[in-house]
Amino acid sequence: MFSAVKLFITFNYKHVRNQNNSYLYPMKNWMSLSILIILAACNPAKQVAVKGHNKTQSSLNETLQQKQSQGIDLFAKGSTPSSWTLEIDFDKIIRFQSLDGTDYKSTPVGPVENEASLTSTYTTRAGKGNMVITLFKESCTDALSGEKFNQRVTVDVDGKKYEGCGQYLFDAELDGKWILQTIGIASVQASDFAKGLPELSFNLSGGKLSGHDGCNQVSGSLTVMGNRIKFSAIGGTKMACPGNKKDTEFISKISNQVAGYFFKDGLLVLYLIDDSTLSFKKN
Repeated sequence: MFSAVKLFITFNYKHVRNQNNSYLYPMKNWMSLSILIILAACNPAKQVAVKGHNKTQSSLNETLQQKQSQGIDLFAKGSTPSSWTLEIDFDKIIRFQSLDGTDYKSTPVGPVENEASLTSTYTTRAGKGNMVITLFKESCTDALSGEKFNQRVTVDVDGKKYEGCGQYLFDAELDGKWILQTIGIASVQASDFAKGLPELSFNLSGGKLSGHDGCNQVSGSLTVMGNRIKFSAIGGTKMACPGNKKDTEFISKISNQVAGYFFKDGLLVLYLIDDSTLSFKKN
């Protein structure tokens, strides 16, 4: 009897996937509702919770790709208390717009990082007071579109608080393995290193850096912030490599540093804080 009723429901109810990727069964009449209640009592459904995470996608959707190509480094949007958008171009402008009439522009500022609370805060003048933009490193789903982002965002404008989701944009070409070609204006040769030309692999989805410096294996973490890469302190093995000439120079330029990046003539170019560059060719 139980199996027959269960089979009846399986063939007479259309599976509909909701926003949480669970399945709903539309009820066509009160008899069907009664059957479902009986089945639930006999065999209660298990609830599955999916813990959020803060991983960066290895690629952007079409809309965000277009914004990235226009020079936007950070994009956010929300619907609380009204629909709003935030765009930051680190080289030009911060622009906040809301359907409630709020429209502020400001020169860009750098973030204040709080490792304990996992937040980044941008504070700038806007209107009669400050505009405070806070990014929380946790997954976030836009309430209207269902679009997923890796940062929860709040924007406080003249004392009015807006809430939504956002993320730093990036060029997906960055993902993958890169082989060092130049340090500054000087080309490097495999003979400069005990184990050949250094290699760095950027894993954007995991926020990880790995590879070798021509002698030792190296690893660390990275955060892509628009047209900038924030590198953690880079650690490595401690092998001695007599004759290595440039391994220490190479790693010290990016370890625990923020570097700009761009692509030119098929090369990835890192623009460093001392105004020098490193260039890499994709493997």
